[in-house]
Amino acid sequence: MGRPADRARSQVCPPSLAPRVRAVAGKHPFTGPVDASASAQVPEDLLDRCMDGVERRGQLIEHLLRKESPELFITVFSETHRASHLLWHTAPRAGNRPGPPPPPDSPGLVDVFREVDRQMGRVLMLAGDEAAVLVFSLHGMQDTRGVPLLLDPLFRAVKLATPVPEPGFSRLKRRTPTALKRFYHRLVPTRVRWDLATSGLTPRYDWSRTKAFPLPTDQHGWIRVNLKGRETEGIVERSEYDRLCGEIERLLCDVRMEDGTPVVRGIVRTAPDYPAGIPGRLPDLVVHWAPAASAGSVRLPTPAIHCELGAPKLTGQHAPDGF
Repeated sequence: MGRPADRARSQVCPPSLAPRVRAVAGKHPFTGPVDASASAQVPEDLLDRCMDGVERRGQLIEHLLRKESPELFITVFSETHRASHLLWHTAPRAGNRPGPPPPPDSPGLVDVFREVDRQMGRVLMLAGDEAAVLVFSLHGMQDTRGVPLLLDPLFRAVKLATPVPEPGFSRLKRRTPTALKRFYHRLVPTRVRWDLATSGLTPRYDWSRTKAFPLPTDQHGWIRVNLKGRETEGIVERSEYDRLCGEIERLLCDVRMEDGTPVVRGIVRTAPDYPAGIPGRLPDLVVHWAPAASAGSVRLPTPAIHCELGAPKLTGQHAPDGF
């Protein structure tokens, strides 16, 4: 995944096709700076931008099918992904919307999928009766109220990780009013914001006293062992790797909310054949959260932890089943 400044522009391969793409479909509504900060509100024009993007994509598909007559054509309506994350609460059966259900004719997520259906209808007509057409989704979506941020305070509480003071910029950002943050995002270029934000993206630890630490993620929990010889300042011996992973698994499986509800649904090791291999770039443990972990504030009795969710603007999150 590239930096935001790189992902905020259309990329065409081969580059010689770029003028043709721009002539047919114009500028995609998500091209250019898009506010993706965890504290930002959902853009008011998000639905319109998604609908516009789907229509432009359909125009480009139609043009390419007419002009190129390809043997194989693959396309992705990626607007549904962003809309499902940020507009899931507008779906008729969403269980996490604030207040009563909206009227049946209220604009929302369903309109994006209706526009996709309309564009796919045009594609099917162009493809003809003899074409084999496969429509699929790599995953589904489900209710959420944000991103679980439990691993960092939990690891600190049980002394798996030892923090050091965070940068002043991170402290300032957390205390800045939302209106001022919006002004900052409009005023400061994306690349500059990215360079400033990376200093506080990952919690800061005293690596000489940290055995394991969480990696930033937008869904599952990712855990990395501070392994000697792999991490720059690793302290955990390879002979202790398996034992420490087991200790972390038992810790997480025992975590319960104040009412006894489990927080973790399951844990996957990325090196199940240890000691034959230890991952170099992957997290060592992947935590699959139970529904309670993203349903609201997390309160644990032992150890005593109160943790809010991150990215509260996300009302839809990935689910294993597509359609």
